Amino acid sequence: MKIDSPQIIGTEGAGLGIGITTPAADLHISGSTADAAILRIQGGSSEILFASGSGKVGIGTTTPSSILDASLSSGATSGFRFKGYSDASTGYLLSLGTQTYPDVFQVKSVNGLVTMGVVGAVGASPDLVLQTNSTERLRILSGGNVGIGTTSPARKLDVNGSGIVRGFLTLYGSGTNNALFLHNTAYEWGTYVDASNNFVIRDWNAAQVRLTIDTSGRVGIGTVPAATLHLVDTSGPTIRMQRGSNRFWVGAGYDDLSFVSGDSSTAVAVFDGFAGVGIGVTSSVDRLTVGPFSANNALTIGAGTTGYSSLYFGDGASGTDRYRGYIDYEHSSDSFIFGTAASFRMRIDSSGNVGIGATQPVNKLHLNGGKFILTSDEGSYGQLQVNAPSGGEATIVFGSTGSNQNAGGYTNAGVIGIGAYGYARDTLVLGTGYSTPTLFLKNGSVGIGTASPAKKLEIGSGDIRLGDGYTISWGNDDYRIFRNGTQLRLDSGGSPRLQIENDGRVGVNGSAGGDSQFQSYSNTSGRFAANFINDHTAGYGISVGSDSGILAYFYADSSRIGSPIGSISENGTNTSYNTSSDIRLKENITDADDAASIVDAINVVQYDWKSGPHQRYGLVAQDLNTVFPEAVTVGDDGDDVVEPWGVDYSKLVPMLVKEIQSLRARISTLENN
Repeated sequence: MKIDSPQIIGTEGAGLGIGITTPAADLHISGSTADAAILRIQGGSSEILFASGSGKVGIGTTTPSSILDASLSSGATSGFRFKGYSDASTGYLLSLGTQTYPDVFQVKSVNGLVTMGVVGAVGASPDLVLQTNSTERLRILSGGNVGIGTTSPARKLDVNGSGIVRGFLTLYGSGTNNALFLHNTAYEWGTYVDASNNFVIRDWNAAQVRLTIDTSGRVGIGTVPAATLHLVDTSGPTIRMQRGSNRFWVGAGYDDLSFVSGDSSTAVAVFDGFAGVGIGVTSSVDRLTVGPFSANNALTIGAGTTGYSSLYFGDGASGTDRYRGYIDYEHSSDSFIFGTAASFRMRIDSSGNVGIGATQPVNKLHLNGGKFILTSDEGSYGQLQVNAPSGGEATIVFGSTGSNQNAGGYTNAGVIGIGAYGYARDTLVLGTGYSTPTLFLKNGSVGIGTASPAKKLEIGSGDIRLGDGYTISWGNDDYRIFRNGTQLRLDSGGSPRLQIENDGRVGVNGSAGGDSQFQSYSNTSGRFAANFINDHTAGYGISVGSDSGILAYFYADSSRIGSPIGSISENGTNTSYNTSSDIRLKENITDADDAASIVDAINVVQYDWKSGPHQRYGLVAQDLNTVFPEAVTVGDDGDDVVEPWGVDYSKLVPMLVKEIQSLRARISTLENN
């Protein structure tokens, strides 16, 4: 032993001081130089312990670079070891480095249940391993990949098995370099934030991005999202919802969105981007189409017991534009309500009564205001049918405001129907007011004021009046009665036949004469202008009376130009048949010739009329025509008498007067001689 100054000083109760004269412990060593050894222990040529004046301690080295610097010597099984109890089974609590693995760091529990250390050959890049129960639990590869439950982690963190993270798990990087991978032995998925800051879930085996969430929160499945939820699938239905064995599919085509129930390939609903919405059809033909067309279908609109189920037809988004037309079902009254132009038009109440313009219909059809028109297209029928039970009434009642409009009450009302007013159901009755029917239609005949018309039209009582310009016609206007200006006219065959002027003048086959009350025309050869026939033994042929004394005038032509050529007159007692003999109508007047030869030549006969009495004195027209034709009207000569010959006996009178004058003169001569 060599002890240099300062000296070792020992005092009672004091320790041993090396390099210090006043040791403060049992062994107190103090060096004067920072890096010089103040304590050095060697085993042979091997360094065991070295302590410098700067406070650094070296184990196996004389140049410690830190507070404690241990260097494993050649052949040592462990560079640094803390040993537990003397029982060898307790094992080591801490071991740092071995000859084989100089970088090993081990923590070992009782019976080797926990081990943590560096695994790797000398000169190689070792792994950091954590074991429990002699089983590896965690490994950090030399490249930095961390494996939990695996000895060969393929990613920065590779977990084989389930796990829980309490708190945040943050991955940094760009693109796929910050991915979190989930995989089994056959398949691998990854999630990461891409270069556009979108959250991505990727199918690594198929090299396809399956889900993307962008920074605005939009979700894309099969695509980068362009909407809040954006789904793209070209291989089949996009969405499937299932409860038990019941399945529901939603799929998008090129221009539509389809809903499919179960395994059927037929859509139960489709949103057609070009047409509209279809329910039960594969394509919509209108904005809303409910199918299929081969089955019964229904559309249900629900509401509360005091609410409305409504269908609106609008041309705007606010105000009454929302419901320019509408159909409401009023659940409180079980009534349908219909409207147009945003106003009420019709109601069908719970009893089936229909009110058009009437909010509270009291009959099966109740019209309030306006007109009712029933029309039909060509080839079809327009019908208004009113039925009633056997023995009842089938009527249409037209009531005034405040009148009784219920069936059976006709006060202040118009009524048309069968069985009304107690009449038989085979008669259509029209009436106004209670118990006052006026028109009856029965078996094709019309009765006005009579319930049993015997003719097509029978008027029981009262008058008929037509307004100006109205016509009664048969078949067409060729046969009609109408007012023509100031006259009443009857046409037959399209020509006027009877015209009655407003002053009473009558024209037959022409207009009434200006100076005649009755004027008849014969415009066909062989016809009489007038023919008066009495076919009764107690009747009369014609009766003529006149306050002026003139009963009739006769003219030479139909135009009645000039003076009458004859007349029939009366003087209150006698009738005169007058032939015109006015001197103003004559010229070249001389005395007539002697008529004795003519009188002597006239053959006066008696005979029997073939259809009349015996005639004691008379003439035959054909005989007289050879003697005195002036008194004969020549007729036809056929076997059948059409125009009989006639004799005007009055024309024989002047000749007879002349002969009487001649006889008187001869008698006077004889008497004077």
